[in-house]
Amino acid sequence: MRQLITHSTYNEGLQDQILPLDVLGFSMGGYLALDHYFRTLENAKKNNQQSNIRSLIIVCSSARGLGPKERIRRTQMLDLMSKHAYAGISPSRIAKFVKPGLVDSPQVGGLIAAMDKDLGKHVLLTQFSSTLDRENLMDRLPEIEIPVLIVGAEQDQMVDAKDLYLMHERIKGSRLVMFEDAGHMVALEAPERLASIVLEFVSGL
Repeated sequence: MRQLITHSTYNEGLQDQILPLDVLGFSMGGYLALDHYFRTLENAKKNNQQSNIRSLIIVCSSARGLGPKERIRRTQMLDLMSKHAYAGISPSRIAKFVKPGLVDSPQVGGLIAAMDKDLGKHVLLTQFSSTLDRENLMDRLPEIEIPVLIVGAEQDQMVDAKDLYLMHERIKGSRLVMFEDAGHMVALEAPERLASIVLEFVSGL
């Protein structure tokens, strides 16, 4: 049986890890990684300790919270999905996640459809409902004092590239890598290059 990891259990689980952690988060996971860092930082200060997070790797993710309009849209979507059968992700929706021409690619569009089918309606509803309340973390970014790698894609339709440039400006010493020829699913569109960038970053710590 698949175990669902909610926002709170995610943070509790990582806080139990003692060894220095290099935390990588993609998309929503990137926001959760930032949120977790600030939570551990606050707990460490209370206990006169240091955070156990050595570095952060944020991939195609914004530190912004959900705006009022987006929150309303997602609430309406949740209500609609809960009342009707879920037919799976559509090709037009997949097109929002990848650069043009990859919707019909078995390695990209096909894999996205397969992952969506594997996760199913319940997981999707849980993800949406547990991440509706998101604090805007942009103003807290200057507090980060560990190495940070930010990876984004210029053709990402889900995350505004301007957010990533702003995050880079606000996190002192951070590194920003932007993929020119990729969409939001950069891990599927350019896996080898992404892996190389991440390994280079971690090995240099």
